[in-house]
Amino acid sequence: MEHTKELMSIQVANLVPSQFNVRRHTAGQVEELAALIDSQGLLHNLVVTEQVVGRGKARNVKFAVAAGERRRRALLLLQQQGRLPKAHEVLCELVPTERALEVSVAENSGRESCTRPMSSRPSRP
Repeated sequence: MEHTKELMSIQVANLVPSQFNVRRHTAGQVEELAALIDSQGLLHNLVVTEQVVGRGKARNVKFAVAAGERRRRALLLLQQQGRLPKAHEVLCELVPTERALEVSVAENSGRESCTRPMSSRPSRP
């Protein structure tokens, strides 16, 4: 199976939770990640599927976050705090809906905690 990447720049306001996202998190984890994104920028793309919401004239295309919901919530928190503009866009990988669950599981499997404390990182020359 060929896995091609379609990258899109999407406004945070157009990102919504996905039923396919397998990871759960606490509010404290979101706040911690928001601080990291604020200091380092968004280091990893979100993985999204296209989702049509509403009917008739109220019909809109949104993008459901299959992998990266904690990042999405952290970005929303930064917007609420005024640290990101309301029209802020992030780079997202668009995948077909039929791949959303497998991508979410793959991104979240095999995670290990960090083994090297920040104080033991090598010094710069």
